[in-house]
Amino acid sequence: MAKNKFQLTYDHIKRENQFLKILVLMLSVVILVVVLITDKDPLVIRESLTDIELIDIKSSQLNEYDVEIFLRHFINNLNLYDSYKIDDAYLSLNMMDESLRNRFLNDVFKQGAIQSIKNMKATTTTTFQEISFEQQGSNQLKATVIYTRTQDFFHSKETKDHVIRLDIMATILKGRSKHNPYGMVVSEYKRTKLGAKS
Repeated sequence: MAKNKFQLTYDHIKRENQFLKILVLMLSVVILVVVLITDKDPLVIRESLTDIELIDIKSSQLNEYDVEIFLRHFINNLNLYDSYKIDDAYLSLNMMDESLRNRFLNDVFKQGAIQSIKNMKATTTTTFQEISFEQQGSNQLKATVIYTRTQDFFHSKETKDHVIRLDIMATILKGRSKHNPYGMVVSEYKRTKLGAKS
């Protein structure tokens, strides 16, 4: 009788183990499928005033609209006058090549500098006056952007206009990817302050 009890327990454990093996195998297949599905490059969506078009990321070539969007996003994210947008500056760092990113982290985005920008308690509005660019060689793009940042302070009714010129060299990448959806990165950056008005 005791032998049958042990045999029944053993058979029950054996069946449970087989069930658990099948369950683990099925979960492994599900995880593999999820990884394969989510590891695709993103879609590129171009939006203009008249239509929206979806573009296959591997075959999409850069056009003027892509470059202008890239430059506008870069400048809007690299805002050193806005106390509330300074936390989004990392987005502009992601649009730089590694050496320029390291220079910015070491020279511009020091903790003391970021804290002083936050302490200004100011918001900004950006108005673009000029965006021009031309391709140089097969993988370089030279751009000049002139814009005005209007800075409003919360502690006073003071308003300042900062007119800025950026000279940018961007490297055109071989293709777009999840990490570089724009298909280019800023490799050189020169900022010139043209004037300030109160």
